[in-house]
Amino acid sequence: MDLGSDYDGRQGNSIVTKGDPVVTDWQFKGPETAVALCPLLITAGAPHMGEHLQMALLLGLLIAYVAVGSAVALAFVIVGVTQVQPTPVTVGARILLLPGAFVLWPLVVVRWHKSRGGGR
Repeated sequence: MDLGSDYDGRQGNSIVTKGDPVVTDWQFKGPETAVALCPLLITAGAPHMGEHLQMALLLGLLIAYVAVGSAVALAFVIVGVTQVQPTPVTVGARILLLPGAFVLWPLVVVRWHKSRGGGR
């Protein structure tokens, strides 16, 4: 790829050219220069990239919390509730425990672990 004087690098919605203030100090002489210029092109093309990254990270954490919570809640309601509380538990009581176990799954895991003899 020739990075001559007519170089237009498209990045996102902006066009970065040699005359732009962001890249005036760079000389377009080869691929090494293009690699060194990449952070500037990305910064010029996506000024709100950090916000999108934060939102994606939070969404990923929320999805992970929901996935683990669903698995723990189902396992606890099916198997673990009788280990934590030795008295018989009806189907209705298990249905009522499901939403709480889903939301509070970290506490459920700790309590379940202690009831099985761990953490003493």
